[in-house]
Amino acid sequence: MRILTCGIVIVIFWGCSPQEQETVPLQFQELENLTIHSADTKIATTLSLEKDATYGDTAEVLIGTIGDVAVDSSSRVYIADNRRMVVHAFDPDGQFIDRLGRDGRGPGEFGAVASLNVHEDRLYAYDPNQQRVHIFTLHDLAGEKTINLAKNRRSY
Repeated sequence: MRILTCGIVIVIFWGCSPQEQETVPLQFQELENLTIHSADTKIATTLSLEKDATYGDTAEVLIGTIGDVAVDSSSRVYIADNRRMVVHAFDPDGQFIDRLGRDGRGPGEFGAVASLNVHEDRLYAYDPNQQRVHIFTLHDLAGEKTINLAKNRRSY
């Protein structure tokens, strides 16, 4: 009888103890338009997508193949075009501003655009084919300089 009573008391304490709740990571808590559902929520059978922005308003094809995307502190959007070997710049409303770089082997010219990164007032565009980084200033979108990576690696 004691064992049965102890078993019942343990089950009651276990059942009445607070259950662990999964917490949403901090970086996701600050997202706009985020809805959090409990685990027992019924999953919807349909999915609908809503257009949030359109980049460019011309009949001309602006982007050949979309690569990496970066956004600066002014909400301008930079899209790497791996077919045309350029970076397209758009204002926050999606209007085309300018093309950065071009296909080639000179300063500011790309063999490929693998990665874009905005840091402070500069856009860094990595070209893995030519192993270099092109740096563009954000205030006027001009090419500032090109840094060759591992140019002297055979010397070591």
